[in-house]
Amino acid sequence: MNLRISKLEGFSGGLLLLLSPLLLYSGLAVVGLLSAITGFAAILIFLRTLSRVYDEPLIQFYANLSALLIVSCFIIARLGGLEEVFNTPYMLGVTLIPALINAITLASILQLITIITFYTLLLLGAYSLLKAFHIASIKSRERMLDVVGYSVLLTAIAGSTLLLPILSGLLMTMTSIYGKLREP
Repeated sequence: MNLRISKLEGFSGGLLLLLSPLLLYSGLAVVGLLSAITGFAAILIFLRTLSRVYDEPLIQFYANLSALLIVSCFIIARLGGLEEVFNTPYMLGVTLIPALINAITLASILQLITIITFYTLLLLGAYSLLKAFHIASIKSRERMLDVVGYSVLLTAIAGSTLLLPILSGLLMTMTSIYGKLREP
């Protein structure tokens, strides 16, 4: 395994995540969604490669767990009809906190359970991704990976499904360009 290849994976994943909201707003919603999914998958491959390079299976475990939780979160949001509850597409919100307050006061019990499940899975997935990046930053001695993980968690706390790919994609791209991953 080569660290240059893993940095290229992290760079491409970060760049695709960074471009995905721009594509969503420019009217290419399907291309933006595919870019976000591909970018997230490239970052998961980046973490899997780091897991193999540094012989640390917990990196891959937490990355896979975060993928499972985040995908479950968006499936529940789609099936639960959160776009109708929030009166806006949750994928385009800078933050969902003001809409969350209105949705909680006007939601039925089933919609309230869907909202709580959505946020719980989103936060657990972001925390698992933070753990994967934290372990990778310790093993690689690259502190910027820790910053990427914390940016994911902070934007998930804010309920920002728009700032999450922008901020984490930018930080991942910058880490891949300027970061110095330690050889094992």
